[in-house]
Amino acid sequence: MKRLIFIWIGNIKDRLVNKLSSYAVRELSSLLDNLKYQTPFGFSRKSRSPSEIDRWKAVEFRQFLLYTSCFVLKNFVSKEIYQHFLQLFIAAGILSTPNQDQRLIDYCSDLLNHFVQTY
Repeated sequence: MKRLIFIWIGNIKDRLVNKLSSYAVRELSSLLDNLKYQTPFGFSRKSRSPSEIDRWKAVEFRQFLLYTSCFVLKNFVSKEIYQHFLQLFIAAGILSTPNQDQRLIDYCSDLLNHFVQTY
């Protein structure tokens, strides 16, 4: 998750095709900053800007991946990148739920393999 965010905000230079514009990064940061005021008390940490990613804790990456990413990223990344990311989002959501059926686990395995192979 951290590597994907680094690519999107431009901290990793090998994938400039997927890099967000500086305007998009500012808008994304603003949106995440506004989300911290709407985050339920059940979450131990509030959303922080992608510019602070070096200080994000594992709980913040988990919250971003499982809850906020699918809503936040939709308007900032291309349709192709968003649909690719949804494979990770769906697999992570299913696998984070306890006591899953083996068919769902196999489906997640296929999703994650496809996600990595097409990255």
